[in-house]
Parts: sequence; structure tokens; C-alpha cells
Amino acid sequence: MLKEVYNLKIFIVDDDQIIRLGLRKTIEKSELNCTIVGEASDGELALEEIKKNEDIDLVITDIRMPVMDGLELIREIRKFNSVVRIIVLSGFDDFKYVRNAFMDGAVDYILKPINKSDFLALLQKLKADIAKDMKDKGIVEEYHNVYQEKIINKLLHGKFKTEEEMAEAAARISLPLTGNFGIMVLRTDNWYKENAEKLPAEGIMEQAFIKITNLFRLDQNNKYYAYIAHDSIAVFIESKANAVEKELYYKYHSFFLNTPPEEGMSFTLGTSRRFSMLAEAGKAFAEAVTAAEARFYLGKGNLIFYDELSLPCKDIAITSEELMKGLADALDLCDYIKVKDETEKIFHELMGADPVEFRLRIKMVLELLLFQVKDFKEAMSLNETEYEYAIQYVNTSEELKNKLLFLFRGAIQSMKQERERRSKKRIEMAKKYIDKHYMESITLNDVAEHVELNPSYFSSLFKKETGFNFTDYLLDTRIEMAKNLLLNPTVKVYEIGCKVGYEDAVSFGRAFKKKIGMSPKEYRKIIS
Repeated sequence: MLKEVYNLKIFIVDDDQIIRLGLRKTIEKSELNCTIVGEASDGELALEEIKKNEDIDLVITDIRMPVMDGLELIREIRKFNSVVRIIVLSGFDDFKYVRNAFMDGAVDYILKPINKSDFLALLQKLKADIAKDMKDKGIVEEYHNVYQEKIINKLLHGKFKTEEEMAEAAARISLPLTGNFGIMVLRTDNWYKENAEKLPAEGIMEQAFIKITNLFRLDQNNKYYAYIAHDSIAVFIESKANAVEKELYYKYHSFFLNTPPEEGMSFTLGTSRRFSMLAEAGKAFAEAVTAAEARFYLGKGNLIFYDELSLPCKDIAITSEELMKGLADALDLCDYIKVKDETEKIFHELMGADPVEFRLRIKMVLELLLFQVKDFKEAMSLNETEYEYAIQYVNTSEELKNKLLFLFRGAIQSMKQERERRSKKRIEMAKKYIDKHYMESITLNDVAEHVELNPSYFSSLFKKETGFNFTDYLLDTRIEMAKNLLLNPTVKVYEIGCKVGYEDAVSFGRAFKKKIGMSPKEYRKIIS
């Protein structure tokens, strides 16, 4: 783990000075050991400063800014720095920009207006991610050449500005510009673990990396360049003889199928098409990643060839607000059957979309639900980390749906309990109000207004909680007080009627007889 003394260095970019100041104060007052190393009001000014400081760990940027917006800033940063984390600030109507930001290299986003606790939780998560990355680097450094890894990383991510620059770098590690090439991406399937901390499995990728590099050393026909990328191992293959054949991929997939680093662990292997020009490596890597991500629909533990994929990648026409409306109504009603139906509809609507966008849309839907459905945010607060990790790490669409339904069921139970507690509290308030004001000309509307409920809803809730309708309860209260007053022979009957809320003796007598079966005078004679 990264020692707590590690200081997270942050650069803030926003054209709104108030937002920059608010972020600075929030960060500086937190106990997360973070330092603001700079800030700028637009992307162009920020870019100049970020280029000068290689120690920046995190850039927080708004999307919409003058001169250079956040999206262009992200693209420019990624041209020279693939390590720094970037999170974007956005509103609910900025989804298409957020999606582009993720594609350009952002790692997360924060919705405006900024929720302080959510923001600090994200910073804490990013610190943990950096700690994990630093540990990964320390463990595997002896197993591969760091300089070689950097070149392969730049090659696969298309970071070389010119072919001449690429050729010069390739020559340094004896990599030819033409040949028989292939790329595979090995991705662990059980990255999301059902454990107490809900954190990525420690050491799994390092163990897998050691296993696969040991295998590479035994292969005399191919040359391998590999590195760990979060929950994946990216492998560039140069065949010394013929083209990279599919049998080679079957061999590695079978190996991890039979000898996983940890019991119960499985891997998905995504492969590119064969290619012969080194300049095509970036495109081939994207193919291998796409193949590995197809696990989201095809299931875990598979060997997936890009050239055999037939999944359509549709655009999502419906907005996140439209997606979540039916689910929001169902959650508000605490109707799990309807929640399940609406969740099925959402997943059906998103089916066939790019897995990254699918997950992002689910996250946006949940953010909207937390914002709009009464009591839902509080009900989900204990599971906030759980659903965030589920969206990011659960392997397949079916698993993600089932995980969300599990969380929704728990949230509904919590919402029902909280609403029942509040309902009981409101009715107790109503009863106390009646006890205090029964002698006045009070109505159901008066009491409903006092407890801040709709009269119709209050009427049904009062009946449910007390077993009496409002009119009968008020009558009972008044008559019981009248019976006590009738014990005093010096108080006249019409005076008693006034004292318990009746304007005249006739109304009082009628109400008393309806409840007791005799007039107030007859009752007084019996008890005297």
C-alpha cells in the first residue's frame, strides 16, 4: 500500500473562479494529504503549466471553457502524459461531452453542483488507485524492461507523433517496422470480488504476468512484449517465422483455463487480427481491447477473436433521463416487481451498445436516481462503494443487472422502513395536535397542513396507523373530554359543548348521543 505520507498533487482548471476556490478549500480542509500545485481559468493556460510539471497526479477540469475546452485539454495532455489522472466537472446535460472525455482519457467525472462528500470519496479512491499502480510497478519491475514497456505502450496507444519517431524508438528495442505481428489482451474475469472491502484482488495480475512471461521464455518461435495495464495484460507478439496463428492464442487461453493464479479465477483473452506493418499496432490493440470487452455480452472465460465478432455496436438514441423515468417511478413506489421490469427494459434498450458506453449510461441513470428519487440516496449510501465497483468491474451485462437488482431490493427495504418510521412520526404529531386543539373548530385539512401532508394522503395514512378515520378519532377525543367535564355538576352542559369544540348545545348533544347512546344530561344523571 502507498504510505499515508504520499501527497496527491492536483491541478484545477475551471473558468469559474468561485468553483476553483471552492474546490481548493474543500481539498485543503480535508485530511487526504493533497496539495493544489496550480490552477487555470482555461485549457490553454492549464496546458502550459501541466507540461512544466511532471509530478502532477490529478487534473480536475471543467468541460465547457473559453479558448480551449476540457475535451481538447484532455486530448493534448494525453499526447505527452498517459499516466496523470483526469476527472471532469459536468452538468446532467453534458452526457455526450462526458462520454467523449472518457474516450479521450478521463477516469471519472463529478456532477455540478458538486457534492462535497462525493468529491472527497472520489479523491480517496484515486489515491488508492495510485497506490495500487505504484505497487504493481514495484513488484513486476524485475520481470520486464521498463524502457521497453514505455515504447510498446506508446506504440499500442498511438502516441508517436511521426513514423520517424516510431521507427527510432522501435530500433532501440530491436523491433522491426514490418513483420508478422499480433496483439492479445488478457483480462481477469473476477476483478470485482465479493469481499468485505470490494476492492480489486491484490497480486492477481502480477501472478498472471509472471506465469505468462515464464511461458514466453520457452517459446523460441515468437518474441513477446508485455506489460500490465490495470486489470489486463497487453501482449505484443512478433512471430519470427510465419504469421501469428490462432493456435498460439488457444495455447495461452488453455493454460490460464487450467492453471489460474488463484482458484476460481478465470480469464478472457481478446485478440487482434494479424498485421504486418508496425504502424498498425495502435489499430490492432484497439481490436484486441474490443474483443476482450465483448465479454460483457458473450460471457466470461472465453477466447474472443476480433475477426470473428459479429456483435453490432449501436448508438443509444434515448437520453439517460428517459431511460430512468420508469425506474424512478417504480423505486418511489417501492414496487420491486416493477423495478425489476423497468431494469430489464433499460438493459434491453442498451443491449448492443459499446460496453464502455453501456456502463457509463448505467452510472448516469443511477446518478439521476440518487438525485431525483426521495429517500433513495440515503438508502443506497451504505452501498455506494459497492454499486460503483459493480458498474466498473462486474464482467457481464447479466451480472451487472443482477447486482443492481440485488442493491435495489435492499434499497427498497430501507426506504420502506424509513418511510414507515416517518409516517408513524407524522401521525404522532397529528394526534398531539388534536389533543391540543380539539376544543377549536379544527378540520382534517388543518391537521394535514400541520404535519405537511396532502389531505387525501393524510386521511388514508391516519386510518392505516390508528385504525380510525379522522372524524371518528376527533369525535372520540372530544366526547372523552366531555365525559370528564360532566363529572363536575357546576359546569353547565352547553358550556361543556363549547369547551370541547362545539358551537352550540344542539350540535354537542347530537354528537354525544351518537357516540354514547344518550344525551349529556342523561349521562350526568347516571354517573352522579
